[in-house]
Amino acid sequence: MNTRLEREQSALDKYNACYHASEYDHVAVAVRNCVPYSEQTNVMNLVIDAAMEKCGHPHYVGSIALVGQTAIDYENFDQWLLGAIDLFLMKFS
Repeated sequence: MNTRLEREQSALDKYNACYHASEYDHVAVAVRNCVPYSEQTNVMNLVIDAAMEKCGHPHYVGSIALVGQTAIDYENFDQWLLGAIDLFLMKFS
């Protein structure tokens, strides 16, 4: 059975293998257009946390739900932003 440290490292390895800067940039542009400036860093961190959860990192369980809740909280969260986040997160499945 894998130890927690092994699971964490495996998740980090998967994240690093799946990460593409251009897709991250697409999400960042969408966030800049839809989220108030003061909250943009928080939303981008939530997106990265959700990717880590999809990779199986035990520390980030629940992050995907937080992205969904955040989408509800911002009136400007539109389908373009949700689509960009969805495409980004699909790579980590």
